[in-house]
Amino acid sequence: MSRTGILLLSFLVVVAIATSWLKTKTTDNLNQLEEKTHAADFFMDDFHALEFDNAGKTVLSLKGRRIEHFAVDDKSIIEDPEIIMHPETSNKHWQVTAKQAVTETEKMDEIIFRENVLFLRPGSENVEALTLKTEHLLIQPHLEQLSTKGLVTITGNTSSFTGQNMEANLKLGQFQLFQAKGRYAP
Repeated sequence: MSRTGILLLSFLVVVAIATSWLKTKTTDNLNQLEEKTHAADFFMDDFHALEFDNAGKTVLSLKGRRIEHFAVDDKSIIEDPEIIMHPETSNKHWQVTAKQAVTETEKMDEIIFRENVLFLRPGSENVEALTLKTEHLLIQPHLEQLSTKGLVTITGNTSSFTGQNMEANLKLGQFQLFQAKGRYAP
């Protein structure tokens, strides 16, 4: 065999080995990526977490049947969530329940509640009790704000409103409802 033939054969052997190694490495990486995408890196069943302010007062209570965290996108999915917010401006708490909730940050700055969402604000001497029902609700618990682009029904002791695209500032007690219809009987 000539020297050129040996060089060509050696080159082909090196290319074949590199191709085989690259195929194995790519397959392994794809398998690892698929596992990361579909598997939770941790979960808890029947959990209850509390958040406190600097003075030790409860600010937030979060419970659920199950929470799963996915490291690939830092997303947590909560089954049968219940959040209780303890606002700075009131002695009353606000409660939100749903079939599922999703949060994409560890600090839970935004929580998206989905399916059969129920928001309850107890009444007091000067404030009417409210019940809010929708299928999708974005909550920013630390800012005490709610919003939804979907259909929402807000019911109080003397009023009932239905509409689309609600925004609420709980600190100020303001609810803004677009495309709304309802009744108010003082």
